[in-house]
Amino acid sequence: MRMINLLIIAFLLIPFQQALAEDSYQEWKIQALAEMSKKPVDEAGTMSFAYRTFSPQVRLLMNTRISESDSFMVSHSADPVLWYIRGWLGRRTQSFYYDDLQKEGKAYNRYAPENQALIKEYQSYYRKALDLDDNPDAPDHLDHYMLTAIGTDVLASPDLKEKAMKKKVMLTQQGNVIHPNQEWQSYEFLLGNYAEQKDYDNYLKTVNEMIERFPGSPRMEELLEYKRQAEAAIGKRDRETVLQDGEGVDTSASKPDEQRASQTEMLKGKAEEPPEQGEPQAERSVLLWALLGGGIAVVAVGAAFAARRRKRD
Repeated sequence: MRMINLLIIAFLLIPFQQALAEDSYQEWKIQALAEMSKKPVDEAGTMSFAYRTFSPQVRLLMNTRISESDSFMVSHSADPVLWYIRGWLGRRTQSFYYDDLQKEGKAYNRYAPENQALIKEYQSYYRKALDLDDNPDAPDHLDHYMLTAIGTDVLASPDLKEKAMKKKVMLTQQGNVIHPNQEWQSYEFLLGNYAEQKDYDNYLKTVNEMIERFPGSPRMEELLEYKRQAEAAIGKRDRETVLQDGEGVDTSASKPDEQRASQTEMLKGKAEEPPEQGEPQAERSVLLWALLGGGIAVVAVGAAFAARRRKRD
């Protein structure tokens, strides 16, 4: 009889224990996000950001939070914010890797195997967060600041940045607005991403969306110029494709020595590119279209956007 009573008590305690565990997780999540945030917490502009330096104390905090986040992965695997936190901490780990190389006087190589492993790992967490965020019934959702961190990460893959910024645009259009320039700025990042990839079709599609969304914008002429340049680039690309198909010319096989030399220089430049050391910067959005041949001028779109861009949110 005593054993039965103990079993009954244990059974009744399960919901209570689960509630305590959930409260513990929520408290941890709030604390971890506060440490990662650069949002002012008062009118004096005070921040709770705890990762200002690459000191041993900050490294210890980072490793502690990583270990704690790993312990929650099974019980709270459906929470996009948990995966975002893990991704953000992984991004910080990659920054520590870069800082360690600097202190040792070693060259940074973006494509070194150990560096690529760090990059791929934290981006896999970001990707998981974005995928889980698609579920309207997720226990929590990525906010404006989280999506900005992912979408402006200079090391992130183009598709990752695209998905984050599209979510940010959607969030804004649903009424979740932090500042009045939020939607325009989100579109700018999308344009920058497409420009870097020379993705003329999606660039043009996004410009057309902006023209529809901001019909009375004082920058309408600027948008129309972007549209004209994108259409010219698409036309030039299509004409070249027709010519190549008609002549049966494989331009990728021509002048292999020159192409190898060009690729070597490109990789050399990329290998020397240092990672971002802090929060993502809006200024990293490069909107420069180099449309060669046919008398088409080079359009410095990036300069135009950067000149009007507000301070980073």
